[in-house]
Amino acid sequence: MSKNILSKIVLLVGIVLLGNNLIAQSKPKPKFKPPVVKTFFGGMRGTTDSVTIVTMQKLIDTTLQVVDAKGNIYPTTHFVFTFKRIGVVENDSTGKVTPESDLAAAEFTTTPLPDIWRKTIKETVVAGEEIHFSDIIVTDNKGNYFYAPDVKIAIR
Repeated sequence: MSKNILSKIVLLVGIVLLGNNLIAQSKPKPKFKPPVVKTFFGGMRGTTDSVTIVTMQKLIDTTLQVVDAKGNIYPTTHFVFTFKRIGVVENDSTGKVTPESDLAAAEFTTTPLPDIWRKTIKETVVAGEEIHFSDIIVTDNKGNYFYAPDVKIAIR
């Protein structure tokens, strides 16, 4: 009789282990494949665009747009804006003035840029400076998040 009980226990343990293994192997979710999109800032896109000072003063008020080949616009949920500024530094001992650049950057969740950023750029922009939109995150109508290409514009 103990042989019969032992075989039933082994059978029961086998069924439980096999059952758990089958339950654990559910179908994986299909991976999200983001659409191919382009990022535009006032009609400019890419990392090799350049504009005049006057054009940048007008362009800075526009919105950042991410669009696919079908013309669908994707809402921007996050981006980093970097403004490479040109200024001057005076050497205290020699009095010589030399050009220097620095970066002003911040993260944003809406576009266009806040008023203070737009106003500052309009009033101070000079040739040789750059603006850069990076780490652009957008969402589709199903709630999937994905990155969009950067935009970098030089001022000439």
